[in-house]
Parts: sequence; C-alpha cells; structure tokens
Amino acid sequence: KFDFDYDTFETLKKKNSYNLMQSTFSNNQDMRFSVKYHRPAGRFVMQQLRKMSDLSIKHFLSEPIELGASISTKDYNDHGEYAYISMATIKKWRFDSETAAIVDVSYSDKNCNKSVKKNDIIMARSGEGTIGKVALIEDDIKDIFADFTMRIRLENYNPYFAYYYFRTSFFQYLIEIYKKGLGNNTNIFPVVIKELPIPNVSLNEQEIIVSKIKKDMDQQLIIRKQIESVRNKISRNIC
Repeated sequence: KFDFDYDTFETLKKKNSYNLMQSTFSNNQDMRFSVKYHRPAGRFVMQQLRKMSDLSIKHFLSEPIELGASISTKDYNDHGEYAYISMATIKKWRFDSETAAIVDVSYSDKNCNKSVKKNDIIMARSGEGTIGKVALIEDDIKDIFADFTMRIRLENYNPYFAYYYFRTSFFQYLIEIYKKGLGNNTNIFPVVIKELPIPNVSLNEQEIIVSKIKKDMDQQLIIRKQIESVRNKISRNIC
C-alpha cells in the first residue's frame, strides 16, 4: 500500500560506519549523540514514514498515553477480580491472560485508572527483547496494566490497523533508535511515542488493509498448526 523501500532499509542497517557533522548532535531536542540514534537506517525509516503522512500518533489519541501501575508481591491474590498485564504477558504480541498474575481487589480498586478496555493498545516500554512489543485488547475487560508498559487509546482510527502498524519493521526500528539506556535497562516514553508518525489514510482504507492482513495471518496460523501436527507425529515415531 505504501510502497516502502525495504531493500534500501536492509542495506542501510548493515552500514556500520558513517560520518556526521557536529551540528547534527544539536538538531534534536535533548542533544542525543549516540551512534544508534543517528543511524542512517533510522533517518531513512523516518523519511519513508513522513513521506506517507505528516500526522503523528498524538493526532489520534483520545487521551494522553498513560503509564502503568507498579506492584508489590502483597498485591497479588488468586482470589482477585482482575489480571495484571505485565511485559511478560504481551511478549508474544498478544495479551496472554493464562500467564498473568491475579491482583487483589483492593489493588485493582485503587488503580482503576490503570485498567484497560476493548481496543486499547498496550506497549512495553522497557527491557531488551520486549521493548516496543504491543498487544491489542480485544475483549471487554478491566485488567490492570503494569508499570514498564503504556496504554494507547485512539479515536477515529482502526485499532487493528494501528496494532499491525506498530508491529511493522519500520515502526519497531524507530523504537530501536529512540529508546534510551544501556544494556537491558532501556526505556522509551510516551513523550517520544506520541510524536512518531502514523499512516493518514481513511477508515475505509484501514478496514480493507486490516481484512487483508487478518486473512493472511489466519492462513499462517493454519500452516503453523499443520507443521506442529507433523512435528508431533514425527516425535511419536522416532525415539
């Protein structure tokens, strides 16, 4: 749909050395000078995304992006009403409620402003291997989302379209270059996320694209299940 140049992107990602003018370091809000932040591949991705849209995520927010609630061990209770949506529960790009801990009623009541509802998008904001991953809340629930995640609520925008867009290699690469910190202690914040570009296409076009993506992903799921079935059959017959 957007004719992104992935070949050039992959080529630029392999570029390990490049030159910059010193003035480049002062041309960003907080004077970032890291090699990662100034990667040519990152600049290319931003140019590609800005070519298709001059709007940012902030233009479609129904409310400011919200950070999650912190927790202590005493707040967990298997007899509680709601689950705790941690980074671990969204690491597979969906909310895995079966692996989520249950929180005490008093905790959920106290943190009702940190609850989720249908069509919310939860994004991990910390941790290597998890940062930037997103999950779309597809059911009408009121579970509490964790610190080190953020809640994105959009209006006049298809939540599935936004969810799939956030999963693209281009958007995830923006997370890679904009995150801050060292080692496993990297973070990205709402003030950055809200300024990132997002496609400016009609709701009708979004629905058409979502339908095509869902169709392809459903087909991939069928293939994965077939592969798993064959793998299990082989395992039963070969010691």
